[in-house]
Amino acid sequence: MYSELTTRLLYLAAQLPTGRIDPNARAKMFAERAELDAALESGDRLAAVMEAGDVAYYACKAMDNALISVPTCQEHIRQAARKVSLTAEQVLRVAICKMTLRARPGNPKNDAEERFVVTALLGML
Repeated sequence: MYSELTTRLLYLAAQLPTGRIDPNARAKMFAERAELDAALESGDRLAAVMEAGDVAYYACKAMDNALISVPTCQEHIRQAARKVSLTAEQVLRVAICKMTLRARPGNPKNDAEERFVVTALLGML
């Protein structure tokens, strides 16, 4: 399951403006971890869950670009998931939901729409 979700996420990454090749993916992953912590401190659980998805996205990209190892990628995803009381697989599904929306033609970024689909996903988990 885990590798299937990672593969789907990397497929979506290839459709986004930054693509799969991203030498900054590791730094972006750490920036998303900071945003996750900030969302938790503010008490916005939905924002925190969405940031956990972003951590997973950039961890997968960092792994794909050989910036971190597979076990390190998995640990970053597990840590982000624990912070929001989800499993690693659930956090990967959050990332897939968000990136599926962004991978549409024109690569739109719509926070309200992303919040809606992530809320719906959480209701199904």
